[in-house]
Amino acid sequence: MTRLALFLTLLILSAPAQGQSVLGLWLSPPDHKGRTGHVEMKPCGTAICGTLLRAFDKSGAPIVTKNVGKRLIWDMMPAAPDGYRGQVFVPLMNSDFPAEMTVKGDLLEIHGYNTLGLCKSQSWSRVN
Repeated sequence: MTRLALFLTLLILSAPAQGQSVLGLWLSPPDHKGRTGHVEMKPCGTAICGTLLRAFDKSGAPIVTKNVGKRLIWDMMPAAPDGYRGQVFVPLMNSDFPAEMTVKGDLLEIHGYNTLGLCKSQSWSRVN
C-alpha cells in the first residue's frame, strides 16, 4: 500500500464523531428559491471535499445550474474533538468562508463564518 493510500485509509478510519463518516451523498437544505442539491463528500488529497452533483427545484425536479459540478466544500481536515475545519463556497454570495462541520448520525451540521465572525449554520441530510 502506498503511503498516500495508507494515510487516506487512516484519515477515514479516524473520522470524528465516534466513527461516523462524512463520506457519501448529502442533501442540502432549500436555498432562498427553494432549491436543494446532492453534494458528494469524498477525500481530496489529505482532506475532505464536497462537490454539487445534482440540483433540484422546490418541487424536487432536477434542474441545471451553473453550480452543478462546482466544489462547494474543500480542505476539511479532522478537528478535535468531533468535527472538521476547512472552507465553504456560498453561491448566493459568490464567496468562500472558513467553516466547520460535524456529523451527527444522518445529519451534517455545517457552520460558516464571515470576516466579522458572524455564523450561518445549515443541517444537511444523508442521502446514502
